Parts: sequence; structure tokens; C-alpha cells
Amino acid sequence: MSADQEKLITELVEKGLAGDMDPINAIEDRVLRSKAKSALAKAKRAAKVAAATAPEADKAADEIPEETPPSDHPNQKFGKMIEDKFPGVLEADLNDTHIQLKPDNWFEIAKWLKSEPSLYFDSLQCHTG
Repeated sequence: MSADQEKLITELVEKGLAGDMDPINAIEDRVLRSKAKSALAKAKRAAKVAAATAPEADKAADEIPEETPPSDHPNQKFGKMIEDKFPGVLEADLNDTHIQLKPDNWFEIAKWLKSEPSLYFDSLQCHTG
């Protein structure tokens, strides 16, 4: 396809997107007319997808709170208590799925957790591997 035909198709697609189909329908060459209609259909699909994803992205950006509240999960509570009692022993940031400790003080922390009356632990497990 020549550069002139590509330029013509681009102009016709812009007019078609604006709602003016007469210039495309007036093309005598069937191959060129079908290419223009195909390019118009592709441009409409792309515009539809872009319009559908743009509001979702805006909505998702609006829904994110500026500051997420701390979790009420027990692991968060226990992790904070461990960090207060034994500063610097947490290996990773606190999350709701696990508490990761540095291995040096594990046994002392486990004894404290089991003996702390406010926690009511009767058994502790170490999952390593």
C-alpha cells in the first residue's frame, strides 16, 4: 500500500469516527474501501476498549485510601508485641499471613509468647524449610 493510500485511509477513518461515513462509502475502488472500513472498525474497537478501561483506572485510583488502616489480624498484634519486647528481631515487615523472626532469638521469643498471660498460647510451631 502506498503512503498516499495510507494517508487517505487515516483521513477517512478520522471522518468515520466523527460520524461521516459518506467519504468512505463514496470510494470507487472496492479494495481501498474495504481497507478503510477495516481500519475504521479497528479504530472503533480500540476506542471502545480505551473508554472501558479508562473509567476503571480512574475508579481504582479514587478508591485507594490515602492511608490504609492497620490490620486487626492477630499476627499484626503479636508482631507489634514481639517488636516492643524484643526490638530488631523481626526479619521482614509485619503482614497478616506470618511473622518472620531472625533465627538467633527464636527460642527466647517462643518461651515469652508461651508464658505471656495476655496471649494464651499453649503451643508454638516453627515452620522452616
